[in-house]
Amino acid sequence: MEGVRRIADFAERLGDAKAATPELEIAAEEAESEFRAALYDDLNAPIALGALFTFIRRANAELDRNGVDRRALEKAREVFARINSVLDVVPEPADSDPELSQWIEEKLAARKNARARREFAQADAIRAEIESKGIAIEDGPQGTKWKKLR
Repeated sequence: MEGVRRIADFAERLGDAKAATPELEIAAEEAESEFRAALYDDLNAPIALGALFTFIRRANAELDRNGVDRRALEKAREVFARINSVLDVVPEPADSDPELSQWIEEKLAARKNARARREFAQADAIRAEIESKGIAIEDGPQGTKWKKLR
């Protein structure tokens, strides 16, 4: 389950990225080469998956560097799509529930207000309530993001 979550998180991050470093293109090319070699080695799926997870680790590190190379990003997206076309490991997005989404957004707004008032116990209680519904929330520089886990 953890591996599937890592893949889904990476797919989302790669899709949302604006640019990358040139090293991301190198990582993508190496991942594709290792992946193909594993498949040609009697469909060695464990090695192929290992190449995918190595790529995800390296790609995340390069995305963290906030590069400006759009070509490298497109190459990484192409390679990731080709690997996924064989392994089909990127999970489908969870069905959208407008009522749940509205509830979550309201709770996140209440949590943000509680944090602004420095009422951290209340903010933590709201977070726990959201997470009890199978929703992961992540605070970042661009604000709070959420996603359904189940």
